[in-house]
Amino acid sequence: MKKAKIPSWQWETTGTETTSVLFGIRIFSADFRSTGKSVDFKGRKYDVYTVFVYGKEETFAMTEVSNGVYEFLLCKY
Repeated sequence: MKKAKIPSWQWETTGTETTSVLFGIRIFSADFRSTGKSVDFKGRKYDVYTVFVYGKEETFAMTEVSNGVYEFLLCKY
């Protein structure tokens, strides 16, 4: 019997509002929306968002780690 893969949040990038690129786009230029959920990752709380990129819904988590500096997580299998 095959085991199901368990998703986990993994660090993807750190950047500012003008330099943060996820899914091949500048994420702050996209119309992302909060899911109302959050995840804990290495002692920090990250809010979870969704965004439509090239017709596909993508999910990511984000937190502000310093004034105007953000960390991003992606859920990977």
